[in-house]
Amino acid sequence: MEEQDKRPRGRPRTGVTPKRNIRVGPVWDEAAAIAAAHGESMTELVTRLLQNYARRHRGSVIDSESPAVDI
Repeated sequence: MEEQDKRPRGRPRTGVTPKRNIRVGPVWDEAAAIAAAHGESMTELVTRLLQNYARRHRGSVIDSESPAVDI
């Protein structure tokens, strides 16, 4: 067995949250300015908004095999 095959799969545990890359238009700059004015980083803002979104929509996830819209 080669050395490469012995390594565990996936990302190693680093204790650091993985970075995410997203494409966002001009609203990012506006939100960044507002967040900064409130003493909040964009990481804190995005995390808070995603947590609120997930909390509001828990249990409403559409089954991946069901059509999103009935025609």
